[in-house]
Amino acid sequence: MEQLQYLLDNSNKRSNLVERKIEITQPKTQIVAPPLVGASSLIFSALNREKAHTFIYIDMHDSRIDREELRLNLESFCQQNSISTLAVDNYDGSFELPPLPQIIISVTRALDLQDFETLYLFPLDFEEFLVLDNRYETLDNALSHFIQIGGFPQLIHVSAANRARTLQDLLKLSLDDLELQILTFVARQLGEKISVFHMFERLKKDRKLSKDHFYKTFYTLIEQRWLLWLEKYAHPKAAKKLYLLDFAIKGALSFSKNFSQIFETLIFLELKKVGKEVYYDDNIDFYLPQENRVVLTLPFATEKALFTLMERIEGWLIMHGVEKLEVVTMNSESQLHHPFVTVDMVPFTRWA
Repeated sequence: MEQLQYLLDNSNKRSNLVERKIEITQPKTQIVAPPLVGASSLIFSALNREKAHTFIYIDMHDSRIDREELRLNLESFCQQNSISTLAVDNYDGSFELPPLPQIIISVTRALDLQDFETLYLFPLDFEEFLVLDNRYETLDNALSHFIQIGGFPQLIHVSAANRARTLQDLLKLSLDDLELQILTFVARQLGEKISVFHMFERLKKDRKLSKDHFYKTFYTLIEQRWLLWLEKYAHPKAAKKLYLLDFAIKGALSFSKNFSQIFETLIFLELKKVGKEVYYDDNIDFYLPQENRVVLTLPFATEKALFTLMERIEGWLIMHGVEKLEVVTMNSESQLHHPFVTVDMVPFTRWA
């Protein structure tokens, strides 16, 4: 049991952890998270509350791990050493979880585990970014840097010149060649309505590719939330909009600098991270039916542009009983008087 003793001795409490809005509160928890978004930090935040030598931390991405020893000896080792908490990063199902009072695991896709709470972890949102990186004198300055850096905690202290290459290297460690190619395709058309079949037809021109392999890979990216899609309201079979897990991926995989796409993705991710039920529709960026609310993304909007847009969507808003329209901008702010809908033009820093 030399391996297990080493793991126990080195399950040290960590400092300089990333403070997140979600936290582990249940004794049995699975954190569903793609790589790079901070699952390990969330686990150590929970372990920091435990007494020394009562927990063991195991990272299944550590190439030194002997899975057979874990399968054969983990439960008895925990009993012999009075271990009450097991934390397994990147749990791969290669051994059964022992019956301990507290178990925390991180996985890339949710497992069907009885009595486990499931937490879905995304990259940093704007408020979390501000907590972690508080160098900025104004919120506008902080937002400018957030849009450049993105939500991956590892990139905050990487120089601007090296940021794209660093993120590329991190993505290559986490994804295979086809997965990267699919993400690159989406990065160039971020927030657009994309047919999966059209994507397959386009990519197979550049490489030998079977339809089954492509579709399996694509839906794995959806399941692991590298890709996020948005349905058209009341039309589940219509083409979906596709977004990336983090807007910074666009800059790492594409030279395109379409700021409107990045800003729209930023807004979408803020809504997804707080669990909002959201759809799109014609001329409607984001519709939240449970809240009778619409969110539009117009980074450099003017009141004149807003009036023009209102003429196009007024009938839709009234028909769907929308009570509040939020137009999220970079820094413009005003309120439009409308007889049926409250219309606010709100800077992102206040909206978020």
